[in-house]
Amino acid sequence: MHDSTRGRPNSGGAARNSEVLEADEFAGSTALDAMALVQEFRPNWLRARGVTSIHDQSSDEVRVYLNGVSAGDVNQLREIRVSDVRELRHLGAAQAQARYGVGHGGGVIEVLLR
Repeated sequence: MHDSTRGRPNSGGAARNSEVLEADEFAGSTALDAMALVQEFRPNWLRARGVTSIHDQSSDEVRVYLNGVSAGDVNQLREIRVSDVRELRHLGAAQAQARYGVGHGGGVIEVLLR
């Protein structure tokens, strides 16, 4: 069976997961860094929800984790070459806070390196 939007085989006709960006999906991209990948394939991952805490004005920012380690804000994606990326994952606020604790109200982009 093929993914009719991309002409590639897929697993049992299932649609691609909008919360995961795998290397096979961005293999033909001309993007040079992880930020460009996200902007091209999953731009909605970069949208913050708005301030979620009056005590922490940065609580709504999307955070980046590199192989499970905090790397900072989304600007860190500009420092990661596409050739080093195996997979990108987006965690919404609830998932991000469950996994990484409070202060992740804007969600998380996890970068898994090759």
